[in-house]
Amino acid sequence: MNFELLKKPRLFEPGHENIWTDPYISQRMLEAHLSTDHDAASRKGTTIRKTVEWIDRMLPRNAKILDLGCGPGLYAEQFSELGHHVIGIDINQYSIDYAMENAKKKDLKTKYIKGSYFNVTFKEQFDAVIMIYCDMGTHSNENRDKILRQIKKYLKPNGKFIFDIFTEKLTEEKKESRWWEYCDQAGFWKDKPHLLLSETFHYKESSLFCYQYVVITESTQNVYRVWERYYSKNEIRQLLNDHGYEIVKIETGLIPENDFTSNEVMFVVCE
Repeated sequence: MNFELLKKPRLFEPGHENIWTDPYISQRMLEAHLSTDHDAASRKGTTIRKTVEWIDRMLPRNAKILDLGCGPGLYAEQFSELGHHVIGIDINQYSIDYAMENAKKKDLKTKYIKGSYFNVTFKEQFDAVIMIYCDMGTHSNENRDKILRQIKKYLKPNGKFIFDIFTEKLTEEKKESRWWEYCDQAGFWKDKPHLLLSETFHYKESSLFCYQYVVITESTQNVYRVWERYYSKNEIRQLLNDHGYEIVKIETGLIPENDFTSNEVMFVVCE
C-alpha cells in the first residue's frame, strides 16, 4: 500500500482518474443519473422539472440554450419539449450516447457534443447558458475564470448565464471525516472485489471541500477526487462583477431537502 495516497492533497490536485471518464465508473454514473428518484448524480425528477420551469419563465420563446455538463440530457430534453433549441455538451461518453439516442427517438430539437466544455468553442450565441448541479464549484480558480470568459462570448445581448453553487452554509452540514468499506463483489467503483478508503478534507481558507476516494484491489490502487467550492452571496457578486457580469437575481429556495450533498444551494442568474 502506498500511504502517500492518503495524504491531504494540494488544492485541486487531480486523482489518478476522473469519475466522469473512467471507463467503468462513468457507466455507473449514467445509471445514477437515470435513477431520478434520488439525488446521487442528478437531482430528483421533480426537482429537475421545477428548475426547468423556473428557468423557462426567464427565457424568450424558442430560445437557444447551451447546456454545459448536460449529462444524459435530463434538463436539455425538457427544454426541447418546451420548444427551445438546445446544445448540450458533456465529457461522459456513455451519457452523451444515451442523450443522442433519446433525442433521436423522441425527435427533439437537441444537439449533443462529447467533450470538455473547456476545449469546445462556439461561434454562435445563445439566449441562455446553463451549468447545473454545482459544476462551477468543482473547478480550480484558473479554470473557473476561463469558463466565465468563454461564456461571456457565447451570450447574446441580454442573454443569461444561469448556474448553481453551494453557499457557505455547506460547512454546517459537511465536516472532515474518514471511513472505509469493503465490497466483496462488483460495485460502484470497481467490477471486482475492492476496498474503499474515503476521506473528506476541508480547506477553510479557500472555502473548499475535497472528497477523496482511494480504491484498492489485489493489483491496483486508484485515487479519485471531487472538489466542492462554496461561496457567500457577496463573494459570488464580486467574482461576477470582476468578469463583467451583472447579477439579475439570486434564488436560494429552489432546491428542497435532498439525500446526496446538500440543499444549501443558490441559483445565480446574471447577464
